[in-house]
Amino acid sequence: MHLVKNILAATLLFSAAAQAHNVLDFPQPENNPEEFYAVTEIPTGGIIKYETDAKTGFIIADRFQSMPVALSGQLRFADPVAGR
Repeated sequence: MHLVKNILAATLLFSAAAQAHNVLDFPQPENNPEEFYAVTEIPTGGIIKYETDAKTGFIIADRFQSMPVALSGQLRFADPVAGR
């Protein structure tokens, strides 16, 4: 059973789906800055707080909370005209 777990872990670790992707390397649209792609970090009630690493662009586990964290109601709304 231990061998099966090791093989499964190695398969997941080295598969293309498990490879890290730098969110800062995403290509931006032609009409940037009128339209752009962004990453928004929003807690969803979990105990793990994720952040986008400014140096690498990878999404990393920043800290582990003792209780689930959720974003307050007024902060969930994104005004569609705020960027204009």
